[in-house]
Amino acid sequence: MNDVLLQIPTNSKAKPADDEFLNIGVEMLADASGTAQFYDRDTDPAMAKEGMKGFQEFMVKPERVDQILKRLEKVRQRTFKN
Repeated sequence: MNDVLLQIPTNSKAKPADDEFLNIGVEMLADASGTAQFYDRDTDPAMAKEGMKGFQEFMVKPERVDQILKRLEKVRQRTFKN
């Protein structure tokens, strides 16, 4: 099915279709220290909302990374008081 849809297999042992872009994606995922695919689904809604806004802002204005991280840290402290 992954060959037909031209998507990266969810199982890391499965071989992707022979496609340059898929192979680059597989390599990037293999080298990543982690992923955030379901970040918005798997965290507290307040953190998810601000986190997604932060991701979007960073993609448009990466030079604002420090301000974005400071804002997210405040939300994290407020949301996860442990």
